[in-house]
Amino acid sequence: MRWLSVLLRAVHLAFVLALGIVLHSPESLTYQYEIIVATGLSGVSLLAMEMSNKLFFAELAGLSMIAKLCMIAAMAIWMDQALVLYWLIILWSAFFAHAPRTFRHKRWK
Repeated sequence: MRWLSVLLRAVHLAFVLALGIVLHSPESLTYQYEIIVATGLSGVSLLAMEMSNKLFFAELAGLSMIAKLCMIAAMAIWMDQALVLYWLIILWSAFFAHAPRTFRHKRWK
């Protein structure tokens, strides 16, 4: 299961990078829709794996995921701000991904 998680994270990261390219120059890629869908599907797959931990949403990592999903929804609502939100999500994700385990898994409720 661990290696599947590592593989999914690597694939998701590649699609997130491709999404950034689309956002920076939308006319440059032919497969924009496919990249958006693949990014979403790989993200949903990762979320499903995380949710196997019944306490996920009671931890700061789960709260962070809710915040990230809200920012993703905001990208769809305010498309003119999508690039700014993209970079906020990248920074937010990097912060939580590299925070100490004791911080990420601390219960907030």
